[in-house]
Amino acid sequence: MPVFPLPFYPTQPYDQPPLSFGSSRGGGKQAHAACDLAAPAGTAVLSVADGVVVQALSGIFYADPASGGKPVANTYDMIVRYPWGLVRYGEIDIKTPQGIVKGTAVTEGQQIASVAAQNTGTELHFELYGNPEDLSPLTVMGNMNYLYVPSANYHRRKDLQDPAWFLYGCLLANSSLYNYMQTL
Repeated sequence: MPVFPLPFYPTQPYDQPPLSFGSSRGGGKQAHAACDLAAPAGTAVLSVADGVVVQALSGIFYADPASGGKPVANTYDMIVRYPWGLVRYGEIDIKTPQGIVKGTAVTEGQQIASVAAQNTGTELHFELYGNPEDLSPLTVMGNMNYLYVPSANYHRRKDLQDPAWFLYGCLLANSSLYNYMQTL
């Protein structure tokens, strides 16, 4: 049963702007391709299930188009393949737990990263993709055609998904109500 990617539930709602999937970015020129989970810098980022790291610390994750593509903060991203899809964990620190590199098998609940310090607020950027076999780049500039979400300028692959449903499921699956209902 998947776990929430942080050791606590964020106090800021990730299903409402400006943190939600589809929220306006870049002065309305782009749609947000993830849910941002507000958390202090240094917060552990947990693997939501058993999987394999397919990309570790690919480089500076977020650059502001308004600044000519200059980095806003030194944050990085990691992509983990799960049996049901790919997750991009973004806005993470360059320092990862020992042994977390490309090809590493990770287990549900294992710390795989930490939230990075930023000057724009700190959060975990959580993106979800439906095809775990496709390891092509997740960012596709100008793509407007998607299988699971309405057309918008996300600049992502066609199998992009709104991760809010998955995050709600993690919370429900690990709640005492869910556990009680399983005993009935």
